[in-house]
Amino acid sequence: LTCVPFSFARFQALQCPFRVRKEKVGSLQRFVQHDGSADDFSPSLFPLLEVQRIAVLDIRLFNTDRHGGNILVQRSPQCDGSSQLRLIPIDHGFCLPDWHAALDSRDQASAPNFEWRWWAQARAPLHPAVLDYVRRMDAA
Repeated sequence: LTCVPFSFARFQALQCPFRVRKEKVGSLQRFVQHDGSADDFSPSLFPLLEVQRIAVLDIRLFNTDRHGGNILVQRSPQCDGSSQLRLIPIDHGFCLPDWHAALDSRDQASAPNFEWRWWAQARAPLHPAVLDYVRRMDAA
């Protein structure tokens, strides 16, 4: 995940005489070649480490909208002629929501959606690389 400085994200609307609001904030996104979304593949094909990396990211950012369409799948060719699947999380627009809205059980539309929680890889013991990453987290 690469962060863009706030000053870079401002548009050149400051010089436009027709705009009432002279400053806008937006996002910068990079196109990633992919072979489909997670909805197009069987979750059993996804590597354990790839799934658990996304799970840790989503929990850490409390991304409440991680459905299969928000995970791109990329085939990476291997030396032996096979291919390995790589998962690329996209659309982080519902991260760190207002806690009252996120935890309101009466509003099913705003209930957190973690697609990966139904996949076998999420129930497996944590991959050593994920365990190491979690252990190195510093809450300070």
